[in-house]
Amino acid sequence: MQIRSYIEAARPFLRTLFLAVRRHNWRWQLEDFDGVILRETIWVAELDGHRVGFADVLENDNFLHSLYVDPAYQGHGVGSSLLEKVQERFTSTGALKCLLMNKVKASRENMC
Repeated sequence: MQIRSYIEAARPFLRTLFLAVRRHNWRWQLEDFDGVILRETIWVAELDGHRVGFADVLENDNFLHSLYVDPAYQGHGVGSSLLEKVQERFTSTGALKCLLMNKVKASRENMC
């Protein structure tokens, strides 16, 4: 598993993964990705030459904003590898945001 710094060439894949995961649970559009990642550091996971996930972080706040793993690669250590990379960059205890689905499929936001 390799975790790489974001490069602009990864944007189409990341936007597609972002949308696929969000659409699975919520209503989002492809363009929403561009607004969510503004001023954030992005780490991209690659496995066997395929992009399989990403994490975006507000480094100054030690805040993990998003972590997405392609459903086909869940359970392969992608999320754990991304979390390790993110934690390496934190200068103090990090924070993250968790989204949970309620029983009527409407999302609510909780801090974990």
